[in-house]
Amino acid sequence: MKKFSTYIIILLVFFSCSEKTNQKETVSLPKLIPAKYDSILSLNIDKMIASKPVVYGINVKDSFNLSQKTDYNRQNFTDSYPWNALKKDSLIVIVDTTFISFTSNELARFSSIPPPPPPKNSKMYSKEYELEYKKIKKLIKERTLKHFKTYPLYVYNSSSQYVEVQMPLQGDDLYFIIEALDQSKNWKPIEYWDQPGFLCGTGHEDYVLKPKHFIVSAVKKYNGDYKTKMRIKLKSFDKTYYSNEFSGTMNLNQFDATKVISNFDKKFGNRNDEKHKRRKKMLFLD
Repeated sequence: MKKFSTYIIILLVFFSCSEKTNQKETVSLPKLIPAKYDSILSLNIDKMIASKPVVYGINVKDSFNLSQKTDYNRQNFTDSYPWNALKKDSLIVIVDTTFISFTSNELARFSSIPPPPPPKNSKMYSKEYELEYKKIKKLIKERTLKHFKTYPLYVYNSSSQYVEVQMPLQGDDLYFIIEALDQSKNWKPIEYWDQPGFLCGTGHEDYVLKPKHFIVSAVKKYNGDYKTKMRIKLKSFDKTYYSNEFSGTMNLNQFDATKVISNFDKKFGNRNDEKHKRRKKMLFLD
């Protein structure tokens, strides 16, 4: 009996180690080429702020240039694959802390300026629209050149099937926040996921991630006098994923969620119905 127990323990250890080793061997991160910038904004924040995740690329494999526009059409990946058979798990979330000089802007790669105004000799021409168009185009160009110090973040499809990754209905590009170890060594959110007060027609479609491919995003680097361990908490449908842990700095006030919860209650009303409770839990992706 003792021999049998020892054999089982050895097997468990072997398979546990093999799984970790295989994961490291199979996940080869793509080479990233950051976009150009003219200034880097500091993130010395003394309160909890919204996470505002940005997706820069989808279905990235070997390399990716953040300066180049990439088209993404969900239909391209589901024409020959039944949408209702897509997997909704098998994701690995990776923060690459080795790319120390990485920077990124706050604009999604799929953000676009409105269509240009029609020719001036057209009946549809509007001077007001032309002025607004030029204003928005200039603003987007300026914001594209303002960067933050960040770490690359990858959402990897480790399976051999297509995976559907949940995209928020409006606003942010992914459901994720940063968590950090507090002074009592408990994981606590230092960001929250901001929820829109209303929704309009968005043409919403979730992401479809090819096998062994990545979604490319970024993790903000905060400045502060408290050094601790951090991780990403990502939610997709009914699944919660955590990234590898990494070292970071922050201010202790970023743990304080009191004002965030208070503002939520003012925005949506302090009710006790189930829908309201579920919505409130989404502040911290619970």
